[in-house]
Amino acid sequence: PRKFQRWKSLPSDASRFYGNQVWSPSSPLLSSVDEREVDKFSSLSSSWWGNGDGAEAVPPSSTLAGLVLPPGFEYNPLLSMNPARIKFLLQHFIDGTTMPSRRRPLSGARALDVGCGGGITSESLLRLGCETVLAIDPGGSVVEEAYRHGRACGLNVRMYHEDGRNEEEDGRPKIFYRGGCSVEEYSQEVEIRNIGGEGCKGDRYEIVTILEVIEHARDPCSIIAAASSLLRRPSLACPRGGLLVLSTINRTPESFAFAIAGAEYLARALPVGTHDWGTFLSPGEVRSLAEASGLEEVATAGMVVKACGRNANCGPLVRWELDEGNEECNW
Repeated sequence: PRKFQRWKSLPSDASRFYGNQVWSPSSPLLSSVDEREVDKFSSLSSSWWGNGDGAEAVPPSSTLAGLVLPPGFEYNPLLSMNPARIKFLLQHFIDGTTMPSRRRPLSGARALDVGCGGGITSESLLRLGCETVLAIDPGGSVVEEAYRHGRACGLNVRMYHEDGRNEEEDGRPKIFYRGGCSVEEYSQEVEIRNIGGEGCKGDRYEIVTILEVIEHARDPCSIIAAASSLLRRPSLACPRGGLLVLSTINRTPESFAFAIAGAEYLARALPVGTHDWGTFLSPGEVRSLAEASGLEEVATAGMVVKACGRNANCGPLVRWELDEGNEECNW
């Protein structure tokens, strides 16, 4: 994963990317959405949570990094990866806060989960104390699955309403799920509200996550820029501003061997065709795109498999750990 925070001013060379066209909320609408990728992951919505279905038979000891892990979680790549991603987020969010709660270290924060899929990260953010999580995804069926799963787990989840009926207070943290929405579309809606004097504190976020998304996006520059526009700005009350956490896959021979040949064709942990090696991005490429959007890199780390085996019934066993010295594949 990689973590960025907003520059206090835009770098002077920010216009060098994409033909001097730097995306902003007031630009003509660009979209990072690839409809083929949306269709691909929508077809997997019913299996997003692996062998788990709702919250049944999940003992308390299965809670890790804010995620209630269903039986067989080790065999689902996104589920098994999530504890490492959340650990990275917590390390660097807590570094910039004062006396966080041990049980709810993200207490009071507002988070935006871009490309939320079935809600794996969204649920973790809520369980770890976020006041509000807005989870958006271009796909409709995956968001419906996320909402269904959250309800089955007893979480306070709502479907997002565009008419503004989203701020009713019930005194409990909540997830708002919104399908059929790209981060560019949402950012432009926020800009329109601000121009009309209808903006509110909920339009800026202390945490924005883009996890395992940009390698499936048509325009990574657009998605990063739109997400960065929704970060909380630096202020006296919050000197560093909001933090953006991004994870993806490096474009290296190792990533082809591991993420495509190994995971898709040999281990069958993912459907064949899940990834396109040509869309993977190196840390340097993402750093350049982030800087063009006015972001400053805070920290980076690779994610590596430390234990791997196979179970006859559940498939490949995978556990992930952070490794600051290895960004050759997942990072």
